[in-house]
Amino acid sequence: MSRRAAIAVAVERFFEAGPPLPWAISDAQAFLHALVHSAGYAPDHTHLWSHHHVTQAALWSHLRRASTLWQDVETLLILWITRTWISSYRTYLACADTLRDDPEATALPFEDVYRQVEQATASARAIIWLCDFSPLPLVSDAGQPGWNEAELTRFATGKHIILTAAAGSQESWTSASLQSGIWRHHLLAALQGQVPETLDTAGRLTVGSLHRFLIQAVPRTLRKTFEDHRQQTPMCFPDLTQGHAASLSEWVLATFTPSCANPLEWLIPSRIKRILFRSETIGRVKDLSGFRKNHTVPERATQQARRFVQRIGITDLKADLERMHERIRAHFGYKRKEIDTMCEDTGDGTIHTPDFEYTVQLELDESNPAQVIWRREVGQWSSVHVIHQPAFREVFGEVVDRLVFEFHEPLDIAAYADRWEAEAPPGTEVHVDSETTQVEIALWGLTGRIHVTADGVTITGRLGVPTTLLEQFLGFLQKYLPDVDSPK
Repeated sequence: MSRRAAIAVAVERFFEAGPPLPWAISDAQAFLHALVHSAGYAPDHTHLWSHHHVTQAALWSHLRRASTLWQDVETLLILWITRTWISSYRTYLACADTLRDDPEATALPFEDVYRQVEQATASARAIIWLCDFSPLPLVSDAGQPGWNEAELTRFATGKHIILTAAAGSQESWTSASLQSGIWRHHLLAALQGQVPETLDTAGRLTVGSLHRFLIQAVPRTLRKTFEDHRQQTPMCFPDLTQGHAASLSEWVLATFTPSCANPLEWLIPSRIKRILFRSETIGRVKDLSGFRKNHTVPERATQQARRFVQRIGITDLKADLERMHERIRAHFGYKRKEIDTMCEDTGDGTIHTPDFEYTVQLELDESNPAQVIWRREVGQWSSVHVIHQPAFREVFGEVVDRLVFEFHEPLDIAAYADRWEAEAPPGTEVHVDSETTQVEIALWGLTGRIHVTADGVTITGRLGVPTTLLEQFLGFLQKYLPDVDSPK
């Protein structure tokens, strides 16, 4: 009978070869625990090699005897946490007892480990390598820290898929606040079914969805953890976007119940391209300050009519920017050189500040050319903490009345509507149009309504009470976006 199995190799401390890898053992233990308790792996099919089991002799002994563990395995997951280096184009895996003065003879070549696993898993259909490798510092003539990308590319064929925590020469960073490796932290969350964006409508976590999540989540957490622009780029071999590897990307690692999928998945940070506050107000063309008695109100939305509105509204546009410029400086306390204001004769104006960007746009109302639309937006946040400041409420509380989330990729509206109807909390009203192109949701505790399309979500607050929308947004951040800089 086919089955799934997993091993976790955690070399946390080296006798002398290099600096330790903090939380390697605890992360490996959590990895196996998640596979058993969340992903349905059998306890006797998961094994941890750590402490005295990660010397060179012990690891090679385990690998030679592995065929008794994996003789009828269908899927094998291998998490290997260690330091690596390259010598003569070969990648070497440091063991606990690797010697600084004789590293090659006291370590394991990745190729030898690969061949031994290949031999021990003759019946396996997929072997997924989860390689959390960090460079091993070496004396100058011993080799190059890191791992060989060409070698891993060559080995990632047939049933083998290799995911790495970082690029060949990059460190796999850890976080003291998370008490975990950053890549391992997000890997664990996905394997626990806590990342709805990695699951399809049937609750399945695939190799492809896991990798797509990791390449977005790791850099985001890295930026929040360190201020010195450190780099860490998760990689995958083969490239799962290429033709022959497409089927591998759909290989299922775990299946979770639908309840693991969050109906508010559009609030997941990696899905969101842009978050901004917006308002749209209607005005009359004849009320623009540049309108004269001899002017004619447009009857059709032509290019000439659009240019006419932009020309006679330029004074009003500059007045709006001047008014907001003064309010922003007064309440946020910015210095003159910290604010940059631009006004275009195309009906656009922008105020750049160190913490956000305010834009205003004047355009002809296409549906009624006798009217104009004033569109104001606040976005490009340096941090969501800005929104929590009293100054933000004072300046923009009466300016914006809707909150907009724009997506990187289109949302499957049909699947999203089905999930809402199946999983939404009591008191929620879900309205879907006949063509399933948009969903409108009335959520308990939210005075406005949520309007969802494939491209984004708009939350509209109660007219005249825009500050309520700001408060609700802060509540959403704290409840649904724990990985974002939530206000304290």
